[in-house]
Amino acid sequence: MPARDDDTVRIGTLPGLVNLRFIVLSAGTIGALLGSIASIPFDALGAGELSWPLGVLSVWLLFTAGLLLGVTLAYDVVEWSPSAHTVSLRRHALSLRRRTVPINTITEARRSLSSASNGADYVVYRFTSNLGATSRVLVKGTPMKGLDAPDLRRLAAFVSELQLEVPDAAAPAARAGSRDARGHVGDGIPPLTDRQLAAAVSRTTGGGSSRVGRDTLLEELDTLIRAAELRDPQGVISPNDPTASTAHVKAGRAELPARAKDRRPFGGIRSLIAMIRSERFDRECLDDDTEALEILAANPSPTVRLRGVLMRALVGCIAAGLLVIAVAVVLEVVGARLLGSEANDVVALLVLCAMLLSFVLYLGWCAAADADVRHRRKLARSWMARRDDGERERGLAEPFVAAWEAQELRLRVAGAAIVIMIGSTAIVAAVIVFVTTTLPLLTSVGILVSGSALTGAGIALFVGITRRRRADAEELVYLGGLRLLPPARQE
Repeated sequence: MPARDDDTVRIGTLPGLVNLRFIVLSAGTIGALLGSIASIPFDALGAGELSWPLGVLSVWLLFTAGLLLGVTLAYDVVEWSPSAHTVSLRRHALSLRRRTVPINTITEARRSLSSASNGADYVVYRFTSNLGATSRVLVKGTPMKGLDAPDLRRLAAFVSELQLEVPDAAAPAARAGSRDARGHVGDGIPPLTDRQLAAAVSRTTGGGSSRVGRDTLLEELDTLIRAAELRDPQGVISPNDPTASTAHVKAGRAELPARAKDRRPFGGIRSLIAMIRSERFDRECLDDDTEALEILAANPSPTVRLRGVLMRALVGCIAAGLLVIAVAVVLEVVGARLLGSEANDVVALLVLCAMLLSFVLYLGWCAAADADVRHRRKLARSWMARRDDGERERGLAEPFVAAWEAQELRLRVAGAAIVIMIGSTAIVAAVIVFVTTTLPLLTSVGILVSGSALTGAGIALFVGITRRRRADAEELVYLGGLRLLPPARQE
């Protein structure tokens, strides 16, 4: 922290230092996995028994330095002076040099969310000045650590002073209940606000990025502060912190409307009215869920049974292939004479047929599952189109929401993976043909170009899938209404 005569507030600590233990352990794991390969040069130099330890050490040092550099370049700390109304950011995204700019020049903030199936989850804010300076702050992370409760409060106080510009911030939230949006149900959605886009990013597989306004950031920071304080009750701001009072005020800014707090305390008849409205909303939502379940039961997907049959056939085919392999292994162990060359060929043919049939059955199951999801979404859209304004504003029933939460595009994902696999195999084959055969050079070049083209096509397919998933998440937030995204608490 700065000296006492300086009110500069440092938000966060260098992520490379905070996560040094995680980086060292991760690099050590990679070193153990790649140590054998890295030991080859040391073995050639005559290191003998020390070759493997030296290989592990070299990989560990290389990856530790690389991860430290990468994390340091990726994330930064924010140094803010409340009295001078200035903030220190990096000169540009990949620079370690800093630049002090007036706080009112920071007009853009982007919220990025990245998640993976292994449990990794990161929330990052990027603040950009119209003078070019920018910094990315790791707000929340797993397994790498983000900000603690005091730093989150300082960040909330800093964000409350920003004059962020969002193109659609002045527009009302796009609601399925709005009359202007009625024609969009089922064939597109109107532009969403920054808060709705941020919610869509949070529901997109793998995450994404969106431009956000001050209120959206403060709302999320308030939630993160409460969660951090529950984990660490001791994580409070010192009274000597120049942002202590401001941070607490801003963190609690959304508790009640400011005018109401000035006029009378929250309670009495107002609490009773709020409770009655909440109970009525819950009853209406329960009625919607019941109606949605009845609609789904009365209109089953044509591919439901086919999906079950294909899954059972797929499991049986895989089990049959494994059984053939197990029997062949047992017979080989009991006596080699029990299986002749012709029997081995038969076993190989049976296993190959089981693999090919399993592959075809899996693609068929993916197509049936995608058709099932599309059918349920179609029912949900038609159900929303028949409702009045108030019912639409309430949002989509929970049984219908499951249609968007279920994974779609399975067949397209499988196709993209197959294309990339074939392309990668072709690239490797091109290298092998060039090195080990006497075929013309054009043959290797042709195989290499074809493999590269297929790999590029597969990557393009995955990019399109990611965009489609983002569009589906935006549609869900739009149709979800108040049930999916309750109104933000206002000052």
